[in-house]
Amino acid sequence: MTNRVSIRIKNLARIFLVIACFILFRINLAPCDNAEKRSVHWEFAGWYGGGFSPNITFDPNVKNRVYLVSDVAGIWKSDNLGEQWVSINNNLGNLNVSFLEVASSSSDILYAGTSVGLFRSKTQGKSWELCDTKEGEISFLRPHNYRSLAVSKKNPAKLVIGTKKRRLYSSIDFGASWTSIELPENSSKKDTPISALQYDINEKGLYIALDQEFYYYSFEQKTWKLLFKSSATITDFFISKDDPSLIYLAGAKFLSISKDAGNSWSFSTEIPKGIIYRIAVVKFRKKSDIVVIWSKGWDGGIYSSNDSGKTWTERSKNRVFDYALDPTRNWVNGGEKFSSIKVNPFDSRILFATSIWGVFRSDDGGINWREKINGAANTVGSDISISPNGEIYVATMDNGLLKSVDGGKKYQAIFPKQGYREDINGHVWRVIVNPKDSKILIATSSPWNVDLNQVIISQDGGKSFIFVRNGLPSKRPKENTMWEEGYPRAIALDPNHPWIVYLGIDGDDGGGLFVSRDAGWHWQYSKGQPGSRRIYNALAVDPTNSDRIFWGAYGEKGGVYVSEDKGLSWKYVFSQMTKVFDLAINPDGWIYIAGDMDGPAVFISKNNGRNWSLLKKFPDGNTADALLIHPDNAKKIAVSAVKWFGNADGKIYESEDGGQSWSEITGDLPSGQGAAAMAFNFEDSCLYITRYAGSVYKTKW
Repeated sequence: MTNRVSIRIKNLARIFLVIACFILFRINLAPCDNAEKRSVHWEFAGWYGGGFSPNITFDPNVKNRVYLVSDVAGIWKSDNLGEQWVSINNNLGNLNVSFLEVASSSSDILYAGTSVGLFRSKTQGKSWELCDTKEGEISFLRPHNYRSLAVSKKNPAKLVIGTKKRRLYSSIDFGASWTSIELPENSSKKDTPISALQYDINEKGLYIALDQEFYYYSFEQKTWKLLFKSSATITDFFISKDDPSLIYLAGAKFLSISKDAGNSWSFSTEIPKGIIYRIAVVKFRKKSDIVVIWSKGWDGGIYSSNDSGKTWTERSKNRVFDYALDPTRNWVNGGEKFSSIKVNPFDSRILFATSIWGVFRSDDGGINWREKINGAANTVGSDISISPNGEIYVATMDNGLLKSVDGGKKYQAIFPKQGYREDINGHVWRVIVNPKDSKILIATSSPWNVDLNQVIISQDGGKSFIFVRNGLPSKRPKENTMWEEGYPRAIALDPNHPWIVYLGIDGDDGGGLFVSRDAGWHWQYSKGQPGSRRIYNALAVDPTNSDRIFWGAYGEKGGVYVSEDKGLSWKYVFSQMTKVFDLAINPDGWIYIAGDMDGPAVFISKNNGRNWSLLKKFPDGNTADALLIHPDNAKKIAVSAVKWFGNADGKIYESEDGGQSWSEITGDLPSGQGAAAMAFNFEDSCLYITRYAGSVYKTKW
């Protein structure tokens, strides 16, 4: 009996010990709780424009009010015809927006079509909520879903939508529930986006473009009538309010025109270049002008006709660019793909047109255009680096490399500077300022239209650059990459020997670690390679031992690898989080890694990677990224919780005690995906972030 009691007591003791260890383990793993929110003010420190604006919409009830959408930065509102734009993304769960519509009967009601579904606002965009998505069936694709929603003029709860996969739905309760509308049996079965639809004047039926076919649908009879079959995909149409029997169809090199509600058709003359992509009609003093967007690949522009399409006049060249607010206009100032054109309902002489790079307003019926981008930050950042004397260098997707010498008030485009070259224009991923000589810059680049990765070096603070491809792969990797191709997104200087540079390119077929021992001028494929070459940004040299390099990998065999011999051999030292995105090392050799462990997480090792502990698992986002250690205070750390796929509400966090406790410092930042990179500026004592969408911001730090 005594032995049984003794054994039972011992077993209970073991159980309690296990429970205690589990509790202790959970405590050491810093459970996922909400960090304290601090009221932090962020100041804009970037440039505007420079990104795709798929659509624009006038408020039919409020004079001078316009809404602009982006495929990466959400929605902006202007109450002064685009002179100033203000972000309105609160609770907008996705920032990849195809269109926005305002209810004619109430300007409070807005609908926005995104890549994850339809959002509605009942507060003029002050807050958003997601409508029913039909289990993911409802989503939209920019720029193809152009006018893919119609709202009743009498009842703002009544609407019809056409999705990216060619589904048609109606709702009578603000999109809380949907009824499917069967498409015509003989129509195309392709899962292609429904580009445009519109109620008839009495709302008894619907006009709709389905691929190459133009239909009328009767709600009462539930029947379809084919009005026209085109030789090309119909990308837009116009029906006159004054004369509903007048219809224009876009999508071919000419307009298809009906003056009898679709019973018979004629055609305009062909435009000089491309196809007619979008259409608007300007009416002034009993005179009608047709203004169209033309498109050919990534090129495009604007034509107008004052004789019903018999002759066409090029209007794209009559554009005034805002070089001050968007310095990339020094090299993007010719042809560009346009995506939308809309007419002011209060004054048809005023039009807006949007493109892959900006937004323009015409005050004279489409003859002359002026860029209007103030407040519309639409850039995708990838890196930021700041010299000891405060020169800011920002690397971006599409916008290249830019520089500011006045704390982000003004920027200049330094790569590219002007014009177009196939081996220059494209993405710049990373940029490093040499700590011994701030005039020396090393950056990485991937051109749009040439299948290669390259290093670019400047020895004069960005005035000129030299390409370096010696020792790098002749083409971009395609196997086991982060995205479809491998890119040079990881770069690290040896802090003790800054002429030694390490470069990481993701991909098994040519990617891996590359080493330069002459400040980036020549590269060699490292004799030793980590067990996974699928790297994002996570590459760093230990400042306490230059032989020690850390490499963070993603996916299968992901985690952290360490080399103790400058890359000749590698050891797998951490596998608890297999999706590592970023890595930073403080002056004492403590290693911080940021990544995704079923959500954003940060780990630390204080003994060269032998042991690791979880500092924090953040409650929101897909991953942690953009790690920064304050250069004068090793215990002060910043990190971003990032959301991918255009999803919004990424956060910024900081710790002032080496990661033991955290505060959220997102503050008044406009809603976005999160930070791509961070840097500290000694000149103004500010933390700078470049965002995955929305340019650059700064705050005192």
